[in-house]
Amino acid sequence: MSLVTNECTKLHFVNIAQVVDELYEDGYEVVMRDSEHSYTVGELRVIDRLIAWITQINYAHDEIENEKIMHNQFADYDKYYQMITEAEEGLMSY
Repeated sequence: MSLVTNECTKLHFVNIAQVVDELYEDGYEVVMRDSEHSYTVGELRVIDRLIAWITQINYAHDEIENEKIMHNQFADYDKYYQMITEAEEGLMSY
């Protein structure tokens, strides 16, 4: 499963399956049921938040790399580090 977003014509690809595998390796368990399962609103909210925060973190990391390339020593990473911090706090609180 992959997630594709479009931010100002930039395509951003995130392999959600890989992220879920990494969560599992870190000791977290993410359980998905068969396709016939009807997800509750709570389950869908969790899935939505996971995807949003993971995408935000990956986007911010990519933008930090772009800033390094484009602006070298004058790069400003603060807003991207803030995005990462907010997303990590959201992941930890859920």
